[in-house]
Amino acid sequence: MGLVLLGRSEELVLGVFRRWPGRAFRVRDIAREAGLGKVAAQSALYRLWRRGLVLRSREPLVEYRGEFRGRAGKIANTRSYYLYIAAPEGFDPKKKGELWFTVKVPGAPQRVCFVPYRAEYVNKRGKAIRGPSKAKKILEYLQAHAGEAFYSKDLAEALSLKARDIMANVRRFESKSLVIVRGYGSGERQTPSRRTPKRGLAEKPVRVLLLGSGLRFPHLGGAL
Repeated sequence: MGLVLLGRSEELVLGVFRRWPGRAFRVRDIAREAGLGKVAAQSALYRLWRRGLVLRSREPLVEYRGEFRGRAGKIANTRSYYLYIAAPEGFDPKKKGELWFTVKVPGAPQRVCFVPYRAEYVNKRGKAIRGPSKAKKILEYLQAHAGEAFYSKDLAEALSLKARDIMANVRRFESKSLVIVRGYGSGERQTPSRRTPKRGLAEKPVRVLLLGSGLRFPHLGGAL
């Protein structure tokens, strides 16, 4: 591979891999062990990946995170991340492709595919390897059905997403005046939009999404 000149951040990152040979790390773990900021560690790992000194997991791994928020209940979300591992001695990224390693991840050891740098593996805001983002899927669906109203559950089923993903993005769209939302439920307050309840059952607050205004939707309880 020839002589490779490395910067201080890259040397610190490689030092972490030398102290724990054969171990895979997330960016935040590398940053902590190397004494770097997360952005500096991410940049150093990217340069080392391009030079063939480290390998990156081909696909992002997903971590489940739950947090108790008192009256709001338990908030659950997921976080995706990549793993990095030092390239084996004598590894030639131009001749070799995928390498499989058994790595320790939350839960149980897992077989993970690691790859050298390739343009097709670069993740540009989720477009290169994972397709359109959730926000783009939701907005494009609403634009394609302009003038129609939806419950968040209906959108989640149509797009194969979770209801919490729908509302998190919809509220951002609302702040940018892209959509109109009716039927918020927060604490003891509730805006008028409700489904027609079944006999003997109390009404439950629902969220209704409307793109456009001044339209009537009898199946959603009249004018919104």
